[in-house]
Amino acid sequence: MLALMFYFAMRSKNNKIKLHEAINELRILKTHLMPPSSNSESKKEETDKINDENALSQSLTTQNLQKELRMEWLGLYDTMPAPPAISNEILLSDAYKELVRRIENEKNVPSNSPLWKEIEKAIINISPDFNPRLKILMGRKPKTDEYHLVLLIKCGITSTQSAKLFSVVKSALNYRRKILAKALLGSEDSVKALDFIIRSL
Repeated sequence: MLALMFYFAMRSKNNKIKLHEAINELRILKTHLMPPSSNSESKKEETDKINDENALSQSLTTQNLQKELRMEWLGLYDTMPAPPAISNEILLSDAYKELVRRIENEKNVPSNSPLWKEIEKAIINISPDFNPRLKILMGRKPKTDEYHLVLLIKCGITSTQSAKLFSVVKSALNYRRKILAKALLGSEDSVKALDFIIRSL
């Protein structure tokens, strides 16, 4: 029993450490994306603000850290004009070409198709931390249908195209996106930021 309690305590501690690291990385990224300031005092104020926020984060619970990480991502979304471009390595992969072929022929991709693993491999090749970042943001391992939708979004597949690949109507696909937004970002209202954040992971 003591060993089990120790295991869960350590797992909770590790989750908090990973959340702290993810939040700090995003804060640093946001400062790099901000327009350069001609005033060194402004830069110092921004640095002091980040330090204060990091100090506050140390006292937060895992649940609060999860919320804070989501807010940081949404804040980053607000500063960027468009989602990142799809990598040429993905666009030129055999897995992506097969997706395009199925879309053109209006053929679905069954949930047990090996194509999903091929798509995942193409993504991991260019984004090795994709799955860990996704799990940290979601707070758990995504369900199979959620993960498949995430993979398609990462590849730049549109909602209309995704509906064909899942053999569902567009309204059903949009509903799936709202559920995914709630699982990933805490609110269905955040669906507008879904593509940006997933393609940024």
